[in-house]
Amino acid sequence: MHTWPARHPLADLLFVHGARPRSARFERLAHALTARRINVSGVQPRGRGPVTLHGLAEALGVLSDRARLPLILGGYSLGGTAAALAACADDNRLAGLLLVATPITARPLEPGGLDLGDLDAGRRRAQSERVAPRTPRSAWDLLADRFPVLGLPVMFVHGMGDTIVPARENHAWAARLKHADFIGFHGARHDVLNAPGHRRVATTIADFVLAAALDAAA
Repeated sequence: MHTWPARHPLADLLFVHGARPRSARFERLAHALTARRINVSGVQPRGRGPVTLHGLAEALGVLSDRARLPLILGGYSLGGTAAALAACADDNRLAGLLLVATPITARPLEPGGLDLGDLDAGRRRAQSERVAPRTPRSAWDLLADRFPVLGLPVMFVHGMGDTIVPARENHAWAARLKHADFIGFHGARHDVLNAPGHRRVATTIADFVLAAALDAAA
C-alpha cells in the first residue's frame, strides 16, 4: 500500500487499482487529491491480477483502526469491483464508495471483458483481463444481493466511450440506488483517469470525497 499524505487533511481515500495498474499515472491523480486536502492510499495488486478481497479487508482494517477522518473506499475497473464487494460485506467503517469504470453486473461474455476470478476471497488468480468462461458465483451473488440496498453514498465515474464496461450499465445503477450519482465524460474510454479531461475527472472525484466526508462528520 502506497500513501500520499495531504497537509491539513479532511478525508482519507483508499483506492484500489485495476488489474493492470500504471502507478505513475495514478500518482498524478493522487497529487491532485492531496492538493484538495485528501489523504490517498493506493492498494497495489500482486502480480498481474487485481487485489484480493482478503488483502483489501486488511488494508481497510489498518486504515480504519487508525483513522480519525472519514474514510472513502474507491477503485478503478476490477479494483472498483473489489471495493464494491468489500463495501457490501462491511460498510460500517465507510463514508462513501467511489467506482471508476467499474463492472458491477454479470454480463454475457464479450471480447475484452473482465474476469472477476480472483475477487472471490483470493480463491484463484486471474491470468489476464479477458473474461473467463465462468466467474465465481459467490462474488456475483454478493453484489446482486447487497449492492442494490447499499446505504452508502456512491459515485460512478465513467468514460462514455468505454467499450469494456459500458457506461449505460452504471448509469442505470446510479438511478436505481438510493444515494448515488453518475458522472460521464464524453471523449473518454475505459481509462477515464488518464483521458484528455483528466483534470475534470480529478475534480469530480475530489468533490465527491469531500462531500461524503462532510456528510459523515455532520
